[in-house]
Order: sequence, then structure tokens, then C-alpha cells
Amino acid sequence: MEFLRVTIDFDQSHLFFPRIVGWVLVVLLCLALVARRRELVRAAAGLRGSLGAAIESLDLKTFGGTIGLLIAYIVVMDRLSDVWPNTGLSFLVCSMVFMASLSLLYLHDRTRRKVALAIVCAVLAPFVVWYALAKLFFLTLP
Repeated sequence: MEFLRVTIDFDQSHLFFPRIVGWVLVVLLCLALVARRRELVRAAAGLRGSLGAAIESLDLKTFGGTIGLLIAYIVVMDRLSDVWPNTGLSFLVCSMVFMASLSLLYLHDRTRRKVALAIVCAVLAPFVVWYALAKLFFLTLP
């Protein structure tokens, strides 16, 4: 009765559903591209003209700051995951700092009230997500 035995490769088992979801997304993307091919061709033709205007209006400080903060967020979370493994604390700390920094980067009119609100939101939102995922649903976070 060999066919009744189930063996699980734990090194690869966590990739089962992400692979399925990935392939479903690829198929849906292909279907969307085929269904909207005429609109995409027209949009690509109009993109050349609007791309020049978009580059002229690009705020390099905000764009560069966003890219830099995103890279720092990933690198620091990876480093802190070694300090606090499988607790989610690296996610919590890094997300709070990342959201506060990003909010302050995009906040052009910095009044005391707006800065305080941005920081309160940057602390509360990751905490609520961390608590719900780690404590209520027992999902491991980085």
C-alpha cells in the first residue's frame, strides 16, 4: 500500500502555493494582454510624448529618497532577522522606521500636528499588522 504513504519535502513545501499563485498570475496577465492588446498599442504610442513631460516634472529628492529607503528597509530587516529570528520584531521595528521616514519624506507642509500624526500612524499601522499576523494568526514574520 505504497500509494497511501505521503512524503513531504520540507525544504520545498513552503513553495507549493506561491508557485500555484505565481502561475495563475502569469496566465491572468497573458489573458489581460491578449484581451487589451489594442488599448495597449495605443497607450504605448502615446507614452513617448508623455514620458518627456514626466521626466521633466520628476522630483529627484523624493524619488531617490524612496528608492534609498526601500533598499535600506530590505537590508536592515534582513540583518535584524538574524538578531530576532522568527519573532517578527525585525518586521515591526523596520516597518515603523520605514513608514515614519517615508511619511516625512512626502510631507511637504511640516506642521507639528502633521508630523505627529504621521509618526503615530507609522507606529500604529505596523503594530496592528504585526499583532494580527503574528499573534492572532500565528504567521511567522521576518
